[in-house]
Amino acid sequence: MIPPPPQLDPSTSPDAYLHTALLAWWHWMIIIVGIALLILLGLWIAKKLIKPVPPPTPAQIALQHIDAVLASGKDLRQCATELSLILRTYLTGTSEDPTLFETHQEFSMRADALMNLPVQEQIPVRNLLQRMVQLKYEPNTTDDASVASELARETKDIIERLEYLSQLKGNEDAPLSRDTSSPKLSFTK
Repeated sequence: MIPPPPQLDPSTSPDAYLHTALLAWWHWMIIIVGIALLILLGLWIAKKLIKPVPPPTPAQIALQHIDAVLASGKDLRQCATELSLILRTYLTGTSEDPTLFETHQEFSMRADALMNLPVQEQIPVRNLLQRMVQLKYEPNTTDDASVASELARETKDIIERLEYLSQLKGNEDAPLSRDTSSPKLSFTK
């Protein structure tokens, strides 16, 4: 048997038959604001945890360029020219010495050349630049690859020492004694 249809009560208003919301509007606002705060908190924590990568130092850039010159397999004259340019660019950027914009003769004749460098590094830098100038004009030999790699190693050594000394200069209170001929630390009491 089929049940009879429900009878509508004429005294009941139509609003009584409508379903009411489970949550009031202000409940929904609290939920939305809470979710937004959780998202902001998550972003803030992620920002604190992720450390920005510092840009490469001039020394790192110069060392990368030296490796690229060696990997390129160029002849000794080209290597000497490019290594000289790399070293001069590094010196211009870090010690504000205008060696990049001078010929070797102008550089050699200038009395204040390399005065911004540590005293113990001025002569090795001068000698290396002089050697590079000489190698630029030498004829090719069978030993060019080994001379080029030796020249690159010397250039790297000088840049690493200068970088280390500049870091020490910024941290003069450190209780370290340093042999400037190598980039290793030695501790003394």
